[in-house]
Amino acid sequence: MFTASAGTGNFIDDDNFEEVEIHDYVPRKASFGVYLDGDSMEPAFKDGQLVWIEQTECLDSGDIGLFYLDGKTYFKKYIVKTAGNFLQSLNAKYKPIPIGEYSTFKIFGKLAID
Repeated sequence: MFTASAGTGNFIDDDNFEEVEIHDYVPRKASFGVYLDGDSMEPAFKDGQLVWIEQTECLDSGDIGLFYLDGKTYFKKYIVKTAGNFLQSLNAKYKPIPIGEYSTFKIFGKLAID
C-alpha cells in the first residue's frame, strides 16, 4: 500500500509502498489498494480512506482513477475536453489540474467497484 493524493499530489517511488493483509471486503476487479491523503475527493472519499484500484491504462472521461503526473500521484476524476485533459477533484475548493502537452503522465488504473 502507498498513499495517493486526494489533494496536491504525493511523490512515489519503487520503495514507497507497504504490503498489508486486508480482512475487509475487496472488490473482485481490484488489483491493489491505496490510502488517500487529503480532502480533495470529499464528500465521496475521505482523507485516510482505503480505495481499491483496477489496474488499466485506459479510462473514459468522467472515470475516477489513480494517476501519475509530473512526479506525483493523484486520485482524481479524469476529464477529457476539447480544451485539454484534466484531473478534477470532487471537492469544489480545488481547481482542475491540467495535463500539459509535455507532462509526464500515466494512468495506473480506475476505481474498482463491483
